[in-house]
Amino acid sequence: PVVSAIYPSSGDSAGGSTLSISGASFRPGCRVVIGDRVYTEGVAGGALLVDERTLRVTQAATIGGLHDVVVIDAKPTPTPG
Repeated sequence: PVVSAIYPSSGDSAGGSTLSISGASFRPGCRVVIGDRVYTEGVAGGALLVDERTLRVTQAATIGGLHDVVVIDAKPTPTPG
């Protein structure tokens, strides 16, 4: 996945801000990492996959300061072996 923009570009460390993450190759089950928080798509309190180019996250309380926003592909399903 590729992150190209986040709107708004900042949120409140107390949480509650809804962030829209734009980019490419977002897929179901992906994870968004912001500061000390991980938001998993499809899980309550996680990220919402709008389409392959847009994710939405309602930010939880986190450590104040600047943070990278990283989107990670879904964990692969183990294959029996």
